[in-house]
This record gives sequence, structure tokens and C-alpha cells, in this order.
Amino acid sequence: PSLNPGLKLAKGDYFARIDGDDVALPQWLQTQVNAIEKYPDYSVISSYAVAIDEKNRLKKVYTPPLNREDIILRSLIAPPIHHVGSILKKKDIIKAGGYNERYIYAADYELWERLVRKDFKITTSSKVLVAIREHGKSVSRSEHGRRDLEEIKEIVGRNINNFVNVKFSNDEVSLFCRVNYDEGNLTAAEFNEAIAVTKKVYMNLAPSLKIGDLKMTQWTKARCVIIYLKRIFSFIARKDYSIAREASLKAIKEFGPLSIFAVLWAGSFLGGALMLIPRFYNKILRQKARFQLRNQPNIGMS
Repeated sequence: PSLNPGLKLAKGDYFARIDGDDVALPQWLQTQVNAIEKYPDYSVISSYAVAIDEKNRLKKVYTPPLNREDIILRSLIAPPIHHVGSILKKKDIIKAGGYNERYIYAADYELWERLVRKDFKITTSSKVLVAIREHGKSVSRSEHGRRDLEEIKEIVGRNINNFVNVKFSNDEVSLFCRVNYDEGNLTAAEFNEAIAVTKKVYMNLAPSLKIGDLKMTQWTKARCVIIYLKRIFSFIARKDYSIAREASLKAIKEFGPLSIFAVLWAGSFLGGALMLIPRFYNKILRQKARFQLRNQPNIGMS
């Protein structure tokens, strides 16, 4: 609730925000001011970010989409840009209605949804300018129950109705949300149906969006790969190796024997050793983060 009073009290043309336990990298604010003044048609400019843990150790790089088509495709299921580190044009945010205080956990996602739907322009800087902290005390879905998933479901439902050319039932929208946010707890039948719904969503975008078939196909495949990986990794974390094997085999049939899923299927016969694959994957993400920050000033992150 403090966001709207803060917005009204702000005297400048722009406002920028960052959460209390996150980190603004050097030149964050100046870089964002330069960007929004260079591109005055944009209402919001966010940035790339790195995730860090409670000990300032790098975890991965967040690279939100930059162009309109990818922002629309991303917004169908998740916030298309980061709230943390973004700079916003005050008059445009007020014109759009400010933050909807009914949304406790997804207020930023709801704001981006309205801006995109009303043809305000938002984007992301391809520079890493903030670090988002992920730790045990971060607000997580397990701590505030199902309320945030219900908020996301509402937003996703509106986005689908606005951007997709076919109608979806409430049950289909619910499955679409669950397979992206609660994928490990779907039954096999629910998961199969959710994959079908995912393909239906991305392959039936409204012609008025002018998003080509190739891009829709690429996004559909990428989204399905992520969903399968998250589901398999959730089974590995629970040591349900036989179920992880079954999910990997199904993914092989979908994406081919040369995909990462062949490695996961083979590893599933090694039992506990399968835990090494997610750890190795996370190590790759950390190395990628270090590489992208190689020219950044030393701010104590490792």
C-alpha cells in the first residue's frame, strides 16, 4: 500500500524502486535515467539482474525480454520485466491507474499487464544493474499459501482473454498456471492436459499482435522445455527417481533423443547420483553470472 502514496508524493518526472534486501549496482540509477530520457516513448524501463543468496554468492542471471513481441509472450504467464531496479514515468503510471492495492503479491505483474494491454511501452535494459536476493527469509509461495497463485491466475486469465484468439475455460487457465508454478504436484493426466493447454495458448495468439508463426513456435517449445525440466527437477529433489525417469522419457518423445532429457533419463538409473545434475546445472548458471559481471566493479559478490 505504500507504493501509491509514494507515487503521488514523488515530485520528479520519474520514480525508481528497489527492495530493501536487494542490491543496486554502481551506476544503476544514472544508467536508468539516461535510458528513459533517451527513449521518451517508454513508460517503464527495467534491467537485467543477477540473483544472489544471503551470503552474496551469485546464483544466476535474469534476462527479461526486450522487444514488444517477447514481452507479450512472456506476460502470458509471468511478469515480463523486473519491478526491482526499474525506472517508471510518473505521469504514465498515474494515467494507467497506479498500483492495484487489491494485489498483495502480484501488484507489479498486474501493473505490467495493464500497461501492455493499454499499449504503453515497457522494455528492459540489457545491462545488469541490480542484484535480487533469494534466501530463506525471502517472501515465498510456501509462506503466503495460495493467495499469490490466485492473483497470478486472475492476471493470466485476463492476458489470455486479451491476447489469445480462442476461449479458455477456468479449469484450463488454472492448469496453465499450475503447470508453470506448481508443476511437481500435478498428476500425470493433469500434466499432459496442461502441456496441451500451453501449446494451445502460445499457438493461438490474436492476429492483431502481428507475432509470426516462427516466434510462436519457438516460444511454445521453450516454455514446454522449461516446464518439463522444472517438473523433473522437483521429482529429483524429492528423490522420486522412478517418476523423474518416466517424465524424462516422455520429454524425450517430445523433444528427441539428443535433448537434455536423455541425460536425465540415463541419470535416473543412478539413484542419488541424479542429484548431481541439478547441482551441475546451477553451477553453470553461476559461471554464466560471473561471466556477465566480469566488467562490473567489485561490490562484494562472489
